[in-house]
Amino acid sequence: MRDGTMMRILVLLLVVAIIMIVVKTLIIQPSKKSKKSNVIQMKNYSSKVKKLEGQKCSFCGNRVKRLAYYADETSKVVGVCDSCKPQAERRELSRL
Repeated sequence: MRDGTMMRILVLLLVVAIIMIVVKTLIIQPSKKSKKSNVIQMKNYSSKVKKLEGQKCSFCGNRVKRLAYYADETSKVVGVCDSCKPQAERRELSRL
């Protein structure tokens, strides 16, 4: 009887150890690998390209090198090109 009890305890410990190994490999380790990094690759955001293209006018949508910034009726900032400045002044937008 003593050998039978020892054998049952050993089998039980072996089963618990196998379960712990399976849980660790299937649940804990994949979650470590699937974490996304907070680092952004800067090669995707070239500042030279943006400077060459210019910024879009909020009224006409044309890309220009210089914009004048105004606050519209809803306090939203809008960028206006030189050709759209009279339209912004007609709407009495406050210059920033």
